[in-house]
Amino acid sequence: MYLICCSQANGAHGTTLLCGGFGTLWPNCPSTVYIQHGSDGLIKCYFPQSQRIFWYDSTSRNARPIISLEGGRKAGPGVSDGKYDIINNDSLLIRNTTFNDERTYRAIVIVSNTSTFTADQTVVIYANSQTAVLSINVCGEDSSCIVTKMSTPLVCRESKTGPHTLLTWTRITSGGTRLAEATRYMSFDGSLYDTYISTNVTFYLTHRVVVYICTSTINIPSKPVRQIVVMVEDEDKGFATSALLPTYYREYDDVKLLCTNNNPLYLVWKRKDNVTNYETIGYYYGSKSGELKPGYKLGKDGSLLIKSLTYQQEGEYVCIFNTGTGEEYKPHRVKYVSTPPNPAPGIIGCSNTSNCKFNATTGGYLTCYIEGVRPIVHPKLIEVDHTLSVVTFRQPQLIVRSVGSLFNIYVTSYYSVNPDKDWQSSDIKVACIITYETLGQFKTFVTLHLPNKTDNKEKGLTKHIPLTDNTDTAESSADIWNILVFTSIVVLIVITIVAKASSFRNKQQRDKARVAGEKMES
Repeated sequence: MYLICCSQANGAHGTTLLCGGFGTLWPNCPSTVYIQHGSDGLIKCYFPQSQRIFWYDSTSRNARPIISLEGGRKAGPGVSDGKYDIINNDSLLIRNTTFNDERTYRAIVIVSNTSTFTADQTVVIYANSQTAVLSINVCGEDSSCIVTKMSTPLVCRESKTGPHTLLTWTRITSGGTRLAEATRYMSFDGSLYDTYISTNVTFYLTHRVVVYICTSTINIPSKPVRQIVVMVEDEDKGFATSALLPTYYREYDDVKLLCTNNNPLYLVWKRKDNVTNYETIGYYYGSKSGELKPGYKLGKDGSLLIKSLTYQQEGEYVCIFNTGTGEEYKPHRVKYVSTPPNPAPGIIGCSNTSNCKFNATTGGYLTCYIEGVRPIVHPKLIEVDHTLSVVTFRQPQLIVRSVGSLFNIYVTSYYSVNPDKDWQSSDIKVACIITYETLGQFKTFVTLHLPNKTDNKEKGLTKHIPLTDNTDTAESSADIWNILVFTSIVVLIVITIVAKASSFRNKQQRDKARVAGEKMES
């Protein structure tokens, strides 16, 4: 506001100032001037046709001018100490400003002996915005963070500010943004302010995530509004993903997991890293986002992007989001798939899988395998023509060997030939089958060349004893062997006893003959 004060003679009472509002003549003299602490500040005014100018650092009537300009000559204490200067015959320059320079300055302009004008300008000194520090006890100076539920309050602080800052806590809910109940306190060291605000975290009964925002506002043009976003998560509240069907991706695929088609207030991406715990991958609120884990990015629509999928990234993912109507979650189950260049299984002993044949006996072992796969598959050996039932596979043994991120898988089954079946062909085709989730089924065939049953009958060969179990057969053979060994031992013992008895009798007879001979000589 500018005042025009015109002097008017009032007889014996001297001169009276007649003041009124003045508009368009003083458009370049602002009522408030903001000056950064430590810099030179200019109160830029325009006083045309002025004869004398007096600047005061106070609005008191008893104040003395700090600098004046009369007839082109500058005077006053501000000139002698170099603190002040008058620029362009009207504007006041304040050098090396401090917070002590923050006050209302008055300019009195004398245009003529009968016309005097007065203008007041308020000077606000503010600290360098680069030195001000906004922080939160759980986030530090980061612009956003996500933390787990806590019992201690959230404390927001802005230090080294001038003038003092206005701090507020707001809470994002499904019903909108609301001011949170908070406690404020402030300290002042004589030049700069430290401002604090604290609030307690509260959750909805069904919500896992709640968002708090600390906002810093200082009433100066060059100081923008600053914010720190805190997302607080209650990990005691879970979500069901056990019945989720997996989605399979090849090695090094680019994967995009969608969260929601609506525009959410906020979202959090989690990945299951053990039976009950989920680790945070990334989060998003407004223009602020945090990507906590390498290898992941957040899309503009809130989707989770995985560049060049690796086996370490497979698992269960869940997106927690709030669109303004309530909290929801979207689960995903990612499976990493790697297959060898030739996905068909191999059979040990077959160098050529397209034309492989074994001379079969009444029973034996076949081993089918595949190497360099993920996830684990289960090879299976079967007879191709199930109606014949000539060959039966039993007792499959699965061996899985880990090689880096992949698996080598072997299955060995015992096969037995059913002698009760009248097979007409001496060649029976057998297949090893593997089924992949992404590629489907692959087979490798092998031919078992069996003894000719018709020829055996013509030659009078006995019929094969049916093999109900190779273990029983082995045990029967062992029993026969044990009987033979036992019988042999008994026979040896009897022979030894008989030999010793015969030797004893012969000795007795020799002794009797010797005694009789000695008597006859006597």
